Amino acid sequence: MEDKFDPHGETRIEVDDPQDRVLRHPINSIDGWIAIPVEKTIAVSLSGLVSESPAGALRVAFYPRVGLDPGAAVGFTAYLDLCGLQLRGRSLTIKFISNDAREVELDFGVTDEAIGLAASYHSEKGAKEIKLRSLFKGRIERDSRCFAPSALPDGWTVSPVLEEKRDAVSSHLYGPVVNRFLSEFPSGSIFLDAGAGLRKRPLSNVFSTDIYDYPSTDVISIGQDLPFKDESFDGVLSLAVLEHVDDPFLCARELARVLKPKGRVLVMMPFLQAEHGYPQHYFNATRSGVVKLFEDLMLKDQMMTKSNHPILTINQIVGTYLSGVDEELRGEFSEMPVRRLFELAAKHMRDEPDDMLNIEAQKALQIAWGTTSVFEKQ
Repeated sequence: MEDKFDPHGETRIEVDDPQDRVLRHPINSIDGWIAIPVEKTIAVSLSGLVSESPAGALRVAFYPRVGLDPGAAVGFTAYLDLCGLQLRGRSLTIKFISNDAREVELDFGVTDEAIGLAASYHSEKGAKEIKLRSLFKGRIERDSRCFAPSALPDGWTVSPVLEEKRDAVSSHLYGPVVNRFLSEFPSGSIFLDAGAGLRKRPLSNVFSTDIYDYPSTDVISIGQDLPFKDESFDGVLSLAVLEHVDDPFLCARELARVLKPKGRVLVMMPFLQAEHGYPQHYFNATRSGVVKLFEDLMLKDQMMTKSNHPILTINQIVGTYLSGVDEELRGEFSEMPVRRLFELAAKHMRDEPDDMLNIEAQKALQIAWGTTSVFEKQ
């Protein structure tokens, strides 16, 4: 990486996502890095064709990034909420200014669809907030550092503040299965998206909870202790969340508690998926395991969606293994026929050595068939 440290010159900045620097959603996360040392303080602001910027419209987390010298560059994730912005055109600028006078700007285009969706959601947001308050089972306080109301339990150690967030951002658009599920309910139905992550296209009838204060988060809370009254929602979404909670049985009971009679829950939970964390990964489940979690509800259907196809399991596990073997062997590994994988497994069980079996320890743990643990009572 070639760095430019002249405070009167140009400072290098790179954007990984979106690479074309076009914003397509009402709410966006922008990932990249800037050639300013990690320890430097960096201020950010919106400018260009933005005539008005409400509080919280732009929040940025800075953090050391793997592969970059912290003395030369810092990674960043910018969370940009277009809802409520007064745009005077189809573009905007994010300006970064360090405390040693280095300055750099990022220009982004904005699609007409994103602007239209942002304006539509902003016009509905007030009514949504009023409805949300009517669903709370008790008084909900606001954390002075956050924009969404917080119902996090006392002693909660994970900071909800986006500027302090260091782990990966969970952000997915609703796919056909979710959209079909939502469309099957009568008009006027309301939904809970529990552990929603960052929803780049929020809906006025879907209330999102998360442990982070994303622009799309309606209330900051954990799934094991939802702040809503009994029987509040017509439908509930739990999309790749239950593996990340330390008590999925308690969380499942909470989801059932806030569901109205005849309401339905759509649950997506991994089975054979590599270890990952937002911020932690605790449990995967078989089909029977998911049924056990929701044993007080009637099972209506179980299916395999596009995002759960076995080929993606193979792709993830083999890809993780590939990244864990010696770098000099990766080309050879990627061209091995499938039968060679079976041969490696057989050699492993016969305790026969092979360089391809020497995988980096942390990568091995991520895709291990199982782990062995020993505990001691104190």
